[in-house]
Amino acid sequence: MLAMIRSLLGGPATSASVEEAASLMASGATLVDVREHSEWQSGHAKGAIHIPLGDLQSGGERALAAKGVNAGANDTLLLICHSGMRSGLACRTLGDDASFKAINVKGGMIAWQRAGLPMGGGR
Repeated sequence: MLAMIRSLLGGPATSASVEEAASLMASGATLVDVREHSEWQSGHAKGAIHIPLGDLQSGGERALAAKGVNAGANDTLLLICHSGMRSGLACRTLGDDASFKAINVKGGMIAWQRAGLPMGGGR
């Protein structure tokens, strides 16, 4: 059963811990929160940009550009959700055709909050 699920979801996405993600953000990486609007409103990482997974799946890089994210070949895009599952899917959705490096934030907002990382802000 697990093998079937893995085959449906694709290979593993590149991932980073929440601490690594915060460090990458400090170096200029963009954090995209792929959760639903109600989840975003209940609290999000400071500096994150909200683009729901469905928008990324249907629009790809156009959905990013619509929110002002114009990632180039040397840029890093961090993707986060509640636990890391949807953001992993987002990485795979963007991955092969992306002109940037897409990284899944392991543990999602659960891990972000547990680590005491900054909340609020964003657009």
